[in-house]
Amino acid sequence: QVHFPAIDLIGHATMRGNKMSGDVDLTLETGQAVGSAEFNMANDAYEVSLDLADMPIHAVLPFSNFGDLTASVTAKGKGFDLMDKSTELTANLLVDHLGYDGMDYKDVKCDVSLSSGTFVANFDSNNPNLDFTLGCGGELAENHYVVALDCDVRDLDLYALKLMDVRTNGRGLINAFGDIDLSNNHYDLTAEIQSLKLAYDTIDLN
Repeated sequence: QVHFPAIDLIGHATMRGNKMSGDVDLTLETGQAVGSAEFNMANDAYEVSLDLADMPIHAVLPFSNFGDLTASVTAKGKGFDLMDKSTELTANLLVDHLGYDGMDYKDVKCDVSLSSGTFVANFDSNNPNLDFTLGCGGELAENHYVVALDCDVRDLDLYALKLMDVRTNGRGLINAFGDIDLSNNHYDLTAEIQSLKLAYDTIDLN
């Protein structure tokens, strides 16, 4: 169920030639969202930002497990074809705090960049039930996309996060490497898992 509380909304939009821009300021009784965006239709260049301050997600989704959210998102780039080396992207997500199911998740960070066919992504969270670090990188070569991933899962509890209906939690070190042949869609993946501890329903793996 979705509920729409009282909202004050102020926004502006302009278009000059191939360039479009706009901004929005949304205020609820206990929270605020401020965003802006620019887009150039001539070269598909864009820049967007969104800042949320104590946004009461539960006020919009009253039957969800979410509470208040303070976070910021920025993205700047050019082009949308991820298989084109001219495509560029720099994006950042910072969750200062998110209330969820009675817990307060803090300092969750995610950074993504793409330039000249090289892709880098990082995720970091040090919270109960959501404690892991992930690093991923890839490079577009002729007809191939090579990807490497390293993940240190210290505590990931999908049952506590309400993502699974039965006990599902674990930890471990994951190293993976992949080679994607774009000419024939052939995928070659190698993964190594160390220090694995996994629990699923009544099954425990150590």
